[in-house]
Amino acid sequence: MDTQTYHKIKKQYLLTWNLSFLLIGCFYLYFVTRYQIELVLLYVGFLVILSGIYELLTYKKPFYLFPWTRQLVEFAREKLGKEWRKQRLGGGLLSIGLGLFFVWNSRSVFDGLEPARETTGTFVVTLIMFIILIIILNATQLHSLRQIEKKSTEELQGSFLRRSLVGIVIGLVIGWVMFIGIIIFVMYLSTGG
Repeated sequence: MDTQTYHKIKKQYLLTWNLSFLLIGCFYLYFVTRYQIELVLLYVGFLVILSGIYELLTYKKPFYLFPWTRQLVEFAREKLGKEWRKQRLGGGLLSIGLGLFFVWNSRSVFDGLEPARETTGTFVVTLIMFIILIIILNATQLHSLRQIEKKSTEELQGSFLRRSLVGIVIGLVIGWVMFIGIIIFVMYLSTGG
């Protein structure tokens, strides 16, 4: 694939990815303000689990359904070689794990506990976390696409393990920073700020 075609397809892929993520985020924020948060988490969890199962069974992300992303996906599969299956397996398992985490957090629906009520504060926290998440995921996507474009198949072998370890460390750091930020925000709200 020539460079110009690759960049055109990469832009279409990123646009599709961002619009899809933005649409999902808008639906999530809409439903979270209308319905019980735990119920929304339950449905989101099941959708993420189904996405992970689809990825495990087909070794394709749901974005493969869009015709303009197939060329990019096939190019990446060809370039990554054996790493492709490792990445899809890892991605599918992570999706299932994330979905189970969402379902676990929705347990009060089944336990008969008092449902969490949406407030302006939790809406703001959710919106901030969504913005941070979309920035991080865009940076990750751009880095991955750049690596696939610039490196040879031999250089990409073993990259899944390295990227996974770096991703886990970065994710833990960002998770703790967000957790501390949420605690500070909640303390600020509780003081009447």
